[in-house]
Amino acid sequence: MNKEYEAIQIGVYIDAVYTILKEHKDMSLIQLSFYTYILNKTRFFLEEIYTARVKNNIVIRAISVISGDFEGFSNAMPYILKALHIMNESKIVSIEGQIVHLIDKQFKNVNCFKISNFENKAINASKGWSDKRFIKEVLHSV
Repeated sequence: MNKEYEAIQIGVYIDAVYTILKEHKDMSLIQLSFYTYILNKTRFFLEEIYTARVKNNIVIRAISVISGDFEGFSNAMPYILKALHIMNESKIVSIEGQIVHLIDKQFKNVNCFKISNFENKAINASKGWSDKRFIKEVLHSV
């Protein structure tokens, strides 16, 4: 894989991470990584898969967006983790244990992402889940 492609991928994921944390302030590393992938995967969809009116099993429905995409999800993880590392080293975020906190609220990102109401509700609902339960559901789905 060439360096230009890697730099672009990391940049895209930095923007996605920042967009999520700007809205949610802090998140579990596992859940943030997942929702970062989802945000990037769904940004080119013409329509939302689910709407914010969904109330039951909203986290399971969010996870189902990547159903059958284990290879894509797995391939994205190194870039997402590198993005988080760069953001941590640059003091944009801090990582304490398994929680990622937003530090720099004035970071100038590209802002190419918008979190849908459905994604916001799913993120809020998943904050009540343990990381173990969350990753088990993700792995079961993909």
